[in-house]
Amino acid sequence: MSETENIKPTGISFKKYVWIIVIIWTAGLSASLIWNLLKARQDTLEMAVIHARESYKKDIIYRRWAAMHGGVYVPVTEETQPNPYLSEIPERDIMTPSGKMLTLMNPAYMTREVFELADKEHDAHGHITSLRPINPKNVPDSWEAGALRAFERGEKEVASVEFIEGEEVMRLMRPLITTKECLTCHAKQGYKAGDVRGGISVSVHMKSLRKTERMTGSRLALFHAGIWITGLFGIVLSSARLTRSEKKRQLAEADLRKKQSDMMVLNNISSTISSTIDIDELLSIILHTVTEFDIFDVERKGGILIVEGDKMKLVSHLGHPEGFLDLHKNIKVGDCLCGLAVRTGEIIISKNSEHDSRHTVKYRGMAPHGHIIVPLKAKDKVVGVLYLYLKADFDIEDEKINLLASIGNQLGIAIDNARLYEETKRLSLHDPLTGLANRRFMEIVMSRNFAHARRVGEHFSIIMLDLDHFKKYNDTYGHTAGDKLLTDLGDLIRGDIREIDLAVRYGGEEFLILLPETEPSQAHEIAERIRSAVEEKLGATISLGITSYTAGVQTEKELIDKADKALYQAKHKGRNRTEII
Repeated sequence: MSETENIKPTGISFKKYVWIIVIIWTAGLSASLIWNLLKARQDTLEMAVIHARESYKKDIIYRRWAAMHGGVYVPVTEETQPNPYLSEIPERDIMTPSGKMLTLMNPAYMTREVFELADKEHDAHGHITSLRPINPKNVPDSWEAGALRAFERGEKEVASVEFIEGEEVMRLMRPLITTKECLTCHAKQGYKAGDVRGGISVSVHMKSLRKTERMTGSRLALFHAGIWITGLFGIVLSSARLTRSEKKRQLAEADLRKKQSDMMVLNNISSTISSTIDIDELLSIILHTVTEFDIFDVERKGGILIVEGDKMKLVSHLGHPEGFLDLHKNIKVGDCLCGLAVRTGEIIISKNSEHDSRHTVKYRGMAPHGHIIVPLKAKDKVVGVLYLYLKADFDIEDEKINLLASIGNQLGIAIDNARLYEETKRLSLHDPLTGLANRRFMEIVMSRNFAHARRVGEHFSIIMLDLDHFKKYNDTYGHTAGDKLLTDLGDLIRGDIREIDLAVRYGGEEFLILLPETEPSQAHEIAERIRSAVEEKLGATISLGITSYTAGVQTEKELIDKADKALYQAKHKGRNRTEII
């Protein structure tokens, strides 16, 4: 009997083993995809709430301004008729010396008109309402009525996703507390200062946010599908080889071990990518993970370059001397082996740096070595390269090159997703006009710095400033010029402070600068330097108020109020000056 005849078939048991691997592989990838999709959905809801809160804060600011001034007079037009609910006010309507009829707009009337205008132009829509409205237009819908009753029970905010006329919206509502300015119109309803008089609801359309969420979901699905298909290919290929005959068992087992090792690499890379969305942490972990794999026989040395236009930035590296880093500060696409990989989109193999004319970047003391340069791709576009070091005159199998290509595609997609996440996060925390931090970002940093100052007694100063006569500037030169002046001022402030400081667009033409570890005298020097630079470079003037943390300050708001008071003093004393409290 021949050796072939003695071989017993093992296909059935092996098929079961293969199916188990496929099920586990599929279940693991499915769980990872579901978790990431749920995370993306949660991020979308959080962004919608942030948008709604910022819109609410803006509405409250101009409403308080109107209430502080007892309302404003505006010309009577077809759209703006005298408010019938203010008929008991003797001077509701007045005539100017030129014969123009003006009517008084109280905060509620003004807020409603602003909301009606915003409904035509913005994704965020507001509505002022009350359980006892004077104006029938302010009658709450069922959701708002429920929120108003929740405020009476002590709730401070109500938010949920709802559907209005078939469209998904994030609805958020906060209460309106009666102040003494409000009693002019609402005292007759029996309200007293401090009562919950009503609320302002904000509805943010989810369409654009859901579009971004779907794009993220598609990328995640494609990313996981690529990993799944790659792993499935390895499993199927291994099973086909192993089931041909028992006679080739040893060869098939060796091939299976190789494929399993490849899958382990892919699994480790997949786990690494799924562990974080922070791009700096992601790149560092990737580099350390790849250089630790024995399968590639690479040295504990290498790096990752990210493509930025026609240049490449070294964002993560391992085992390099200073001479190497200096030479790679301004490297361009097309330079040396890494630049060639970016330009061609292909893996570059260089067996010996001494004999390869393509290896153009050299430094003193560089020893002969080999290179594998892997392009990192996302949507067929090279976003970076991973370069690895090997011993000079090395050999590498085609299977390992293909595996590196698969890893490059995974890493490229991960980098693209991380960039998208960073950009989305940046937009949610920065003012879109000036690029400075917004109020939300300021509150986060302010809380951290204030707590640190209280805990260790460290100096902490803040500067509040605004442009003098900015309304007149807008009226004279137009809002486009006014926006440019705000942008230029933001750039000037940002360029004149330290990395640990934070410049904030606080509102309108008002800015705030947080200065940790800064004494009042140092803050005054910074303020005067900025004031002089604004006058010299921008042809405008600013007034500044400074305050610093002392043991008697109990809250962050108290510190900001003191800076605001100092700013008021600077305005009162003639503007274009700095005052300290």
